[in-house]
Amino acid sequence: MQALAQLSDAQVIPALLMVVNDRSAEVRAIALEALSHFYHPVITRHLVQGLHDPSSLVRKSAIVGVSLQASLLETDPVALLAFLLADLNPTVGRQAALALGRLQTDAAAQALTQALIAPTSPIELQLDCVRSLGWMQSAAALDGLADGLGSVSEQVKLEIVAVLGRVAPPPLKATATAILVAALQAQAWQQPIILKRAIAFSLGQLGDPQAIDPLIYLLADEDASVCLHAIAALKHLETEPVLQRFHHFRQLTSSPMALQQGIAIAQQEWGDRETT
Repeated sequence: MQALAQLSDAQVIPALLMVVNDRSAEVRAIALEALSHFYHPVITRHLVQGLHDPSSLVRKSAIVGVSLQASLLETDPVALLAFLLADLNPTVGRQAALALGRLQTDAAAQALTQALIAPTSPIELQLDCVRSLGWMQSAAALDGLADGLGSVSEQVKLEIVAVLGRVAPPPLKATATAILVAALQAQAWQQPIILKRAIAFSLGQLGDPQAIDPLIYLLADEDASVCLHAIAALKHLETEPVLQRFHHFRQLTSSPMALQQGIAIAQQEWGDRETT
């Protein structure tokens, strides 16, 4: 069976179709996996059927096949796959999350978001939802990641922050930056140190100028490692606007002493020698 499944000739299709309902779950899974690489309405019907198979091994093969043949389906593939995010077998749910990420649609992003913020979702599934939303690189996916920041565990928040820092399309960088800044400013001083450091790092990766002031405010943080992360992030931003804001805050008599000291350290680290 394994040898038959590895053949790329369409002549093997009838033989594979004969065993998609085999008593052996392994045989059914292998047959569906092999059929996924051929495109025919008969095959897609068997793939959809496999999503409801009692074997998790078969369901996972069917999920991959449905995602590969999404354009041939008569039914919305998101509607077919979304329910599997809550599958009793966690590996099936994670496979569904990866498949939905490949669909690259707003509907898929919404399904992943619902699983991400669901209190019953296992952490590993939430992490896969975050990664799939990150791969989409779309506005709907970023909205989902923003929703997740307000309701998930610290571990998952750290993954969201890291994913947002890797947003590549220029139009979306500003959106990702705004999400991170909002997260930072929401009870900023109550945020865990590890999360503030992660946000600073991701803001530096994005390099958007709207992050300048929030990063400067982090220079007043009581934790030295947060300050160092903020300095490192500021160095990734355009130099002149950063130095101008340094000067602005140094001139404000209302600036807290901790902020003044943090800016002084940053200027020293930066190598700025302007006289204040």
